[in-house]
Amino acid sequence: MLYDYIVIDSANLFYRCLGKNETVEQVVRKMISFTEDLRQSLNDTLYIIFDPISEYDLGESKSFKFPSSERKKIDENYKANRQYSSLYYQSIVLYKKFYTYRGDKVKTIYSQEYEADDFVEPLLEMLKKEFDEKHPDGGYTLNIALVTTDYDFSRYITN
Repeated sequence: MLYDYIVIDSANLFYRCLGKNETVEQVVRKMISFTEDLRQSLNDTLYIIFDPISEYDLGESKSFKFPSSERKKIDENYKANRQYSSLYYQSIVLYKKFYTYRGDKVKTIYSQEYEADDFVEPLLEMLKKEFDEKHPDGGYTLNIALVTTDYDFSRYITN
């Protein structure tokens, strides 16, 4: 399938590409390889969204655990095996640098104040508006791929 736009959750991609005993370079190569393979099915623009990046984990690597949530009440195993990786900061920074200046068809979205999830709804609304302006006759269906396994993104799935 050819997608008009692809939106990648970079933090989620990092954790999906992370293997045991890998170096930063190996993880970033996997992330880039996945992204480039995906771009083969892209008609228009790739958007990579980032969570705030902190150079210091403030001890998070020693006591990394997710707070209780509604999902945790439903499924006590939710994120039970998720571990902070000390490779995260360096990998995300390299991945972001690699894609920051790749032309008009690749956009990186980053804020030190907002998480990647916060960008999805306004980004999709903007893309739909732009698409509708390009195709006023309505004879073409907009196809956007949201690349993540984050359940928060599921609320944006439509036909």
